[in-house]
Formats: sequence, structure tokens, C-alpha cells
Amino acid sequence: MKSIFPWLLLAVAAHANNIQVTFKVVDENGMPVPTARTTIQCRALNSEEPNEFTGETNRDGGFSKKVESWSGLYLEAKKAGYYTARLYDQPDEADVTQEIILPRLINPRPLFVKFYNANPDRGLQIPKINEWFKYDLKIGDWVAPHGMGTVADLQMKISFPTNPNEMQLELSAADANGGFVTPARLLKYSELKMPHAAPSIGYKKTATLTTGEDPMDIALFIRSRVQTDAKGKIVSANYGKIQGPVLINRRGTIAFTHYFNPNANDPNLEFDPSQNLLDDPANPPELAP
Repeated sequence: MKSIFPWLLLAVAAHANNIQVTFKVVDENGMPVPTARTTIQCRALNSEEPNEFTGETNRDGGFSKKVESWSGLYLEAKKAGYYTARLYDQPDEADVTQEIILPRLINPRPLFVKFYNANPDRGLQIPKINEWFKYDLKIGDWVAPHGMGTVADLQMKISFPTNPNEMQLELSAADANGGFVTPARLLKYSELKMPHAAPSIGYKKTATLTTGEDPMDIALFIRSRVQTDAKGKIVSANYGKIQGPVLINRRGTIAFTHYFNPNANDPNLEFDPSQNLLDDPANPPELAP
């Protein structure tokens, strides 16, 4: 059977490795996920197609298999009601014990989501280098007069540090109590890479991203449109997120994806990809949740 999984080979070994591959599959709270379908693919010596082994996790979320491999492993775990995990190019020089987190599918919802392509002609073009510009996450554009945006959720500035191969993107909150916070967990291998909801604390006024020619796996939660009472207590706020890969081009364009929940005081950012509230033909048909 021809493999449906892409293969990115790390190296070609001179001989096959006989290794034990052990899964421990848990949800985002660390609870075991039984009956999750697991897949191991590994290249066999003198074979164009990978060997594939499948099975289900036991009641403790475990699965183990002895395999022979000579060019790296592909691991997958999935179950209905959970977000699938796909791990490419896993080392195979020694026995592998891998914990895999499958976040539960809890409450995906419509959000305003904008995708900017890594192609410089389809990225977000900043109006001018080394100057601050306000951005509207709901509209997905710069605030007027530089775009169609009406409410500023954050400010952005692109500059070039002393290293000519690096570009720097600075982010600043648009209001006094807004800001950015890095998620407690970033699952690069998962369909749902960030936690389901934005946290209530830990926000900082600024964030700085520096990138070279390769994109960054970066993620940030955003709090904006904050309103306070007479004592300074936050009574209303909106939440969003920026999800990588993030790439800054020397022509002044940014590639990334941003999400915005229009419902005040609702930190849920688990996106239903079939319900993008932002009508934009540049967005791909299937965006990540």
C-alpha cells in the first residue's frame, strides 16, 4: 500500500536500527486517552515504501511496537473528539518513548481569522519601515488612513537590527491594559497548537519577534479593547491570538495567521475552520483551529 504520509529524511543510515517505539497518549490535562489509533511509519532497507504499523492505545493510553528503521520515524495518534497529532522525522537511533498530547475538541466556534502568505506579494505589507502602525484584528487590516480598520487591537513596527540577515517585528498593545502573553504550551505537532482559551493574567505591553530567512514557530495570545471601571478593574476585554509560523520579509511584509473572538469577555479561541467570520478570498479553504 502506498503511503499517504510525506517523508522528510534526516539522513540515510548504513544499516537498519531495531528499536522499541512506545507511545503514551494523553489529553491536555494529562489524562490517558484509550483506544486512540496510532501509526508508526519507518523506512525499511532497500524499500521505496515505508513499513507501517497501526494499533490502539490501551486503557492507560499506551502503545508499544518493535520496528526496524533506517531513516527516521513518522508517528501519528488520533481519535474522534480529539485533535490529531503528527510527528515527522523522529530520531530512530535508539528506543523511542514519546508522550503525545491530544487536545480534546471542546467548543470550536466562529472567529475572525486572517492568513498572510509567506509570499511577499501576499503577506501583510507594513506601510513604512521603522514606524508604528495600528492594526484591527477583526477587520484584518491597518487602521485608517492606512487601511480599512476602525479599532486598534495592537501596533506593529518592522525594523532591521545590526545583523543584516535578521528582521525584527515589534508589537505593542493599543490600550493601557491590553497586551501579549506566550502560551503555557505550544504543540507544534498538533492540529490545535495553542491552548483552547486565552489566559486571564500574565499579559505584557510589548513583544519583540526577530527572524532570519527561516520562519519562527511563534505563538502569542492577545488581549485588546479593554474597558475598566472607576477603580481600574477590567470589566470588558476581547481576546485573540497570533499563530506561526511567522516570517518577516526584508521588503517589509509579515507572514502569519491571526484570530479574533468578537465576543467581549470570552477567551475561547478554539476556532471552527468551517466558520471564518472574515470574508477574505486570500484565506485558504482550511485554516488551522
